[in-house]
Amino acid sequence: MPKKNSIDAIYQPILPYLTRVQRNIRREIRVENKTVSKIVDYLFQTKGKLLRPALAIFAGKAVAGLEDESTDEALVQLATAIELIHNASLVHDDILDDAGLRREIPTLNKIYNNHVALLAGDVLFTEAFYLMTHHLRQEIIEPITKITSGMCQGELINELYPGDNLDFSTYLTVITLKTAGLMSGATQAGAKVFGAPQVVVDALGEYGRNVGLAYQIVDDYVDDETGSIEGFSLDYAFKAAESARESLKVLSPSIYKDKLLDIVDLFIEMAVQKDMSATVKLP
Repeated sequence: MPKKNSIDAIYQPILPYLTRVQRNIRREIRVENKTVSKIVDYLFQTKGKLLRPALAIFAGKAVAGLEDESTDEALVQLATAIELIHNASLVHDDILDDAGLRREIPTLNKIYNNHVALLAGDVLFTEAFYLMTHHLRQEIIEPITKITSGMCQGELINELYPGDNLDFSTYLTVITLKTAGLMSGATQAGAKVFGAPQVVVDALGEYGRNVGLAYQIVDDYVDDETGSIEGFSLDYAFKAAESARESLKVLSPSIYKDKLLDIVDLFIEMAVQKDMSATVKLP
């Protein structure tokens, strides 16, 4: 029995969806060429939090009215695409940061080289957009494409302000474009799958943005990566978490709304315990 506020307990209502997402990813990354398939498959050998697809699914289910197979399938395809985009961005980040480890295993750029890793990340990006264009309506795809551009812009800004040159304001700009941007896109698009009113889509987008800010600030704090950021404030994560909670007041009561609130509480607990190691265990 998972702890009440553990990641496994929070994800319990959507585990069947996340299992389908995981299966979908395995199918999508098995390209024809065995060598390429082996390289790309390596990126999904370790367990993660599956946070971004979970946010998309929770947001969609929190606004869902009458459900059918087509909307459920669209939600799974969206969540799959978002996780592929997230992992593609991690591969590219590892190249730029010259990182040697990711989730405690060697990065692709260290096993092969930067050129191979770059192209593998590109494969994930193209597979993500293939999925979206074949399974999702244009209005669902739009926020994801805009946010993917924003993620690249955030990394460009980060490259211009390396190391000791990064102040807290610039840091916030970068993580707003990158981590917060993708989480906001995930929650907006999840709501759009079920045709939510724009006021609800906007509120869930704000929730995703603030959750992303809180998550990244806590993650960097736990990893001791904030010492060189002038004016860094962990308090900002707590404020963002409170704003995320406020955004959800527009939603009707449901188990999915409760779980979105639990995700916020989990990040705050991770900050207090200084531990971000939790991963989800799928059936």
